[in-house]
Amino acid sequence: MKRPVLTIAVLSLITILLLQSAMTFEQNMTRDIEVYLPEGEESTNILIEVREDWATDLIIVYVETPNAVDKEFYNDPVQDNITYVPTLKEISLLERAIDPYGQTTDLERYQADRGENDDIIFTLSISTLIKEFNSTNARFIEASEGKIFGGLSIEENDDDTVNETGTYAIPDDQERVDQIFSSTSSALQNFAIDTNDDGIIDTAVILFALKAAEEDNDEVQKQKIIEIQNHIDERVNPKTTMTQTGLVVVLHEVTDRLYDDLLTMLPMSLGIVIGLMIIFHRNWLAIPVVLVPIFCALIWTLGIVNLSGVVLTPMIVAAGPIANFILAVVIFLFIYMFVGKDFTPAVINEVQKNSPAMVGGLKNQDIILEIDGNEVKSIMEVSKFITMSTGDFIDFKVKRSYDEIILKVKPNIVEG
Repeated sequence: MKRPVLTIAVLSLITILLLQSAMTFEQNMTRDIEVYLPEGEESTNILIEVREDWATDLIIVYVETPNAVDKEFYNDPVQDNITYVPTLKEISLLERAIDPYGQTTDLERYQADRGENDDIIFTLSISTLIKEFNSTNARFIEASEGKIFGGLSIEENDDDTVNETGTYAIPDDQERVDQIFSSTSSALQNFAIDTNDDGIIDTAVILFALKAAEEDNDEVQKQKIIEIQNHIDERVNPKTTMTQTGLVVVLHEVTDRLYDDLLTMLPMSLGIVIGLMIIFHRNWLAIPVVLVPIFCALIWTLGIVNLSGVVLTPMIVAAGPIANFILAVVIFLFIYMFVGKDFTPAVINEVQKNSPAMVGGLKNQDIILEIDGNEVKSIMEVSKFITMSTGDFIDFKVKRSYDEIILKVKPNIVEG
């Protein structure tokens, strides 16, 4: 190679410049579902269109009462039921915290904003439906007072009449909740069910539909997941068990897990390579010769990918660099362990009559282990070590059957 020092310096400089970019390649990993769909297909285009106008990114909160886990102990038909007022209010509190504009009790002042301010297009659960049914009559009466419909006049009602029907909130009266549920069970049973067939509704779901952000959508989703989890963890004396799931949560967990596994696997792979080099090559100098090109190739790949802005899926992240890394390891291991090396044992196949070897005691099938203290690894090294000898006798350490013996051979000196 011409100008090796300059070449190594340039390659090292490029590697250093790409190092910071390579360390942050996680930013190119996307959690959006459309990257898993075939590009240009009608289903993909429809998904993107729906996502822009409505919502395809859902966070589901799975809610369970103690009855779902132990129906024998928690068997109170009222307190262990999802429709228990304190339980519904616990669910409603989470909804108001995450979707404040859509779940406020003051619907006239704070209209649903379709996620413009809180990134939530809508929230749907047994709690929101009960609140909706509870407020329907009240809002109809308030909107209809003093109006004439088809010749019929709606008289003004006092506040007590309006308050009887309720507002957009979970009623304090358990009977009111039970009345709403019994009269609308066909609608509500899709959001709350009895999983153990004991007549107690023990499980429900909350659906949070996220607005697709134009920029940093992954980060917006991540912060919303954290916000929901923080609220769940900070509850005092919770009456239910709440667990986040759904496509958004799963994609984030899969991507984060693959990234963490990749970071864990790389040091392990390097350790395996170093171990194999020590076992097979027995030369510490070969280790940097193998590892430096692998390290540079990895840094270049990740750095260029990050700078180019290429969107990475977990599959690409897991398969691409790992495949390149493994391929590089295999290639370099073969190059530095086998290519150009002769491993033919130094076995004596024939000893000529009256030759120095016969006089010195060497016999057929002897395996030469050392010559003048130099380890003989292949038959190609025998002539080299004999030529290097400067003494009157050459010490041969050979293996004969199961014994190792040392023989002194006096070579013929040929003057030339």
